[in-house]
Amino acid sequence: MKVKVCGLKNPENIDQLLNLSIDWVGFIFYEKSLRKVNYEELSKWITDHSNKFNGKKRVGVFVNHPMEFILNASGDFGLDYAQLHGDESLDYLRELTVYKSVLATGGFELIKAVSGTQKDLNVLAEQYAPYCKYLLIDTKTADGSFGGTGVKFDWKILDDYRGPIPFFLSGGIGPMDVETILKINHPLLAGVDLNSQFETAKGIKDPQLLKGFIEKIKD
Repeated sequence: MKVKVCGLKNPENIDQLLNLSIDWVGFIFYEKSLRKVNYEELSKWITDHSNKFNGKKRVGVFVNHPMEFILNASGDFGLDYAQLHGDESLDYLRELTVYKSVLATGGFELIKAVSGTQKDLNVLAEQYAPYCKYLLIDTKTADGSFGGTGVKFDWKILDDYRGPIPFFLSGGIGPMDVETILKINHPLLAGVDLNSQFETAKGIKDPQLLKGFIEKIKD
């Protein structure tokens, strides 16, 4: 079970979290997010402290960004994955896949965020399969905006998922959800995406809360 902690933006806080058994760390580039990174500050810090990541994968979260921005960010932040959280079309995914494969910055895989209430989730997974390594199944926002809601969807929907792509479970996961998650017996569940329920402030995670959750989920 992989643990992804998203919405990180403070270097000192990231430094604390890198001592935990986190598998993936996520940085948000969406302009309207309260967890948006300071691009220059954080990219420099990551470059200067890249040895501290010790195999932890880096994920950039993008919402309808120009491809050039994603390609540049992948190089500046050393991204392993680009998580597309907007309305990106299949043509966009196809083109980005081509671009990243021929450029020096192309050493990253794609993740596509989808709503847990999508009735055609299996169809979408089939369409995304040629381009995406993972899905991230999240809760749709009520106002049509993008980004985490801190709200769960009905996880029983996952019982019907038969798509070809492994997925991360997201949407309001908190410290009290360990037992429920461990009962999800789905062969394509790759991991969990943690964010707002482990914060002391927007973009600042509580190391002790995360440590307790991770120890239980990985036990």
